[in-house]
Amino acid sequence: MGMGDRTREAFHEVLYKELLAEPGARSYGQRYGRHPLAPIRKEAPRRSAQSAEHSRDDECRGAARCTEAAAEFSRRVTLRAAQIRKAARCSLLESLEVTLPQAFPDPQPAPLADPAPQAPRALQALPHHVLLGASLWLPPSDFTRLAAACSLIPRSHEMCCWNLQIFGLDPDELRRVWSRKELSAQHLLLFALRRHRAQQRARHQGIAAGLQHFLALREGTAFRWTKASRPAPLALPIPVRMVACGGDHSLLVTVDGQLWSCGRNDAGQLGLGHRDADASELQRLHLPRPALQAACGADHSLVLLASGEVWGFGRGSEGQLGSGEEALDPIRVATGASHIACGADHSVYLDCCGRAFSFGENSSGQLGLGHCCRAEGPTEMILPRLAVDVDCGGTHTLILVDDLTVFGCGNNDKGQLGEAGGFVPELLDLGPAEGISCGFSHSLVLSAGSVRVLGGNSLPRPLGLKSRISEISAGGQSLCASSTACYSFALRLRRCGH
Repeated sequence: MGMGDRTREAFHEVLYKELLAEPGARSYGQRYGRHPLAPIRKEAPRRSAQSAEHSRDDECRGAARCTEAAAEFSRRVTLRAAQIRKAARCSLLESLEVTLPQAFPDPQPAPLADPAPQAPRALQALPHHVLLGASLWLPPSDFTRLAAACSLIPRSHEMCCWNLQIFGLDPDELRRVWSRKELSAQHLLLFALRRHRAQQRARHQGIAAGLQHFLALREGTAFRWTKASRPAPLALPIPVRMVACGGDHSLLVTVDGQLWSCGRNDAGQLGLGHRDADASELQRLHLPRPALQAACGADHSLVLLASGEVWGFGRGSEGQLGSGEEALDPIRVATGASHIACGADHSVYLDCCGRAFSFGENSSGQLGLGHCCRAEGPTEMILPRLAVDVDCGGTHTLILVDDLTVFGCGNNDKGQLGEAGGFVPELLDLGPAEGISCGFSHSLVLSAGSVRVLGGNSLPRPLGLKSRISEISAGGQSLCASSTACYSFALRLRRCGH
């Protein structure tokens, strides 16, 4: 479910102890894995030495009864698990769709159509305390739909609050950060799920487009090519998990969190401690923690570590490294991040609460701060909703928010923001989106397997591929898209006529 074994074990312990026990029955805990169900040892009252000696026989008999009861409880839980699995495979969990209200935020989420006629009898027959433990067997996506069906499960609020622990989120903390007490648990759980999906896409990015070059992954091997050359593999002893392209440099993250770089290094954007020479071969960077995600700007780079820290290197004269100075070796830029993005000379990261922080060059308002003065340190963007994904272009920024609408700010001289643009993020009238990507002066929006291109002083237009697209990446004046095959294109963007 996307969390460590220790956290998941503790979460399951709470479910077995507090949720799955029927009223009046004993509560038991279970260690995660295939260990047998064992009783939770309760703290016994203090006894004198004499009373402890007389009660030794009673404790042995009690232990035997406890073991017998645990076995019976394990049998009943197994039967209920089979019922929930059967219900999860039905069309109900696949057909339930949850939409958030348009105005942010409403006191309650938009009501769903009554799913009772479609509800399977097996699911309706289960008591509430069993449904509260459904996250033991359901994947997060199915559980989110199940928990959001208010008319089916009256205690969906408790279910959402408990399941938020899977994503490491505290609903009270989110409400405090956004100063919105009326944010419902269902709203926050949908935000957590969509943020998790965006993070997984970014941390497993299989294609990337730079200024003049492209990268793509195939079975753990990275291939590089340009407009004038054919794809050639980049040899590494460890499979690659994600790739990123900048102006003329590239970053690769392996499955075990190693970071490798190659390409141009005139500003130290490879993080090798010097800028004397470029690197035609991959060079490994040594960081204090495993890398989760990498992002490249024109002449700078950012790396997100497993600890939530953001480290950067390269040119920093515009504040894109959070300090206003150049860094030849990796330096710590920020903490508490969950997603990163680089523009030409600006940077943005998201935290776990859905806030966006930007810094760097801001001549076109691409930082979304309401002004055009650059920021040499992370500054919170002005957003109306919780952000789940972000990407940066030459002088513009796109943000995907929790209701899957897209906001944009910055330069719009080529129409890269549609009809939006300015010093604060504005809504792009594009409908729900699955993914976003920014090039130097164009943007890509992925929706329902199709790609729309913004730029060239024309209305958003479909890319025109017959295949269903699963991943996109925009470069300098080019783009990459992948489905069962990888496509790369060069775009002709007309200049503004005024």
